[in-house]
Amino acid sequence: MYEVIIGLRFIRASKKNKFLSFISILSTLGIALGVATLIIVLSVMNGFQKEVRDKMLSVLSHIEVFSQSLDKDISKDIIEGLKQKKGIEGTSMFSSATAVAIVGERMEGVSVRGVVPETEENVSDIPKQIVVGDFMRLSGERFPIIVGIDFAKELNLNVGDDVIIMSTEIPQSIVGILPRMKKFNIVGVFQSGHYQYDRNLLLANYDDVTNFFRLSSLNGVRVKLSDMFNAPAVGKRIVEESGEKLFVRNWTQENKNWFAAVQVEKKMMTLILFLIIGVAAFNLISMLVMTVNEKKYTVAILRTMGASRNSIVLIFFVLAVGLGTIGVGTGVILGTIGASNIGLIVNFLEIMFGLEVLPKGIYLIDTIPSKLLLEDVLAVTSIAFFMTVGAALYPCYKAMNMEPAEALRYD
Repeated sequence: MYEVIIGLRFIRASKKNKFLSFISILSTLGIALGVATLIIVLSVMNGFQKEVRDKMLSVLSHIEVFSQSLDKDISKDIIEGLKQKKGIEGTSMFSSATAVAIVGERMEGVSVRGVVPETEENVSDIPKQIVVGDFMRLSGERFPIIVGIDFAKELNLNVGDDVIIMSTEIPQSIVGILPRMKKFNIVGVFQSGHYQYDRNLLLANYDDVTNFFRLSSLNGVRVKLSDMFNAPAVGKRIVEESGEKLFVRNWTQENKNWFAAVQVEKKMMTLILFLIIGVAAFNLISMLVMTVNEKKYTVAILRTMGASRNSIVLIFFVLAVGLGTIGVGTGVILGTIGASNIGLIVNFLEIMFGLEVLPKGIYLIDTIPSKLLLEDVLAVTSIAFFMTVGAALYPCYKAMNMEPAEALRYD
């Protein structure tokens, strides 16, 4: 078809109008940069969400089951019942309490979790995350404790040092109000990669925690599922099928605000970046209108030679689609390369400018993750392409209504 050939020829730089060629290049680059940036940002957001979620779930359990009268015997009965339910891979008893850790003159608020060392591996990856010491020493010594690597670094602690744990429960005695305190010995250091847990979570023996904290500790059963995304449904089924009055909390509820915030940020960033592509599409409209005005003599000659209005529309539509394809295609290539190598790019920028992109105390992790999803690339490509096609509607309409006599009157 001659319309396609002429439309593709219009894409080439015009020797007579360098400014128009410059606007054409800027419009195409604008689309490419918008598409590339959107793909990279979506990949980083996906990677960030997955990385933090995986690090959370290496420490947290998929489901936590509580009862108002959850002692050891009842816990064993509940565990046996849970093991028989479909989709459950492992269970383990636990207790948790908030406390104050005292090291020298420093006092730090911490979360103390009592675990059963023999079954903890069924529900978390902490036994595999020990970098110093031995996890199983929790069951072989009196009042042992395992701390996170950031907690140990900030307080200059190591295996063999002591940490005084003070309960937040302040009992009254005949001599007044005295805080309950106990000296724990550090037998290991773990590193989950999640700053919040590496800094504030301490692990001790289940019996030691329940005996020391007494009424201020919350006891329950931790559950690991074969599919973590089934946690809400499985938790609901546990409550419905259990004859006891149980309370169930799953990982999506425990971190609900964080995941909701990430989803809102992802949607807003997507909207903002699509607006950038929209600005590039408006530049494309301007360029096409200028091209129509420049090529009016060519259009008039084609019309006098018998070309129909539809043929003129197709010529400029091919021009717009060609420029849009070049811009979107270049953006997809740049975005895919950037998303696949975002770690190297960020490391280079950190070295060049001496900055820290992700402070651990703020962003929980210290590396930029990336997860490139095919559906994201296809969605961005499709929407950006249709935006560029939409930009061609008005210029095509203007070219279609151009009268040959008016265009050639003063030529």
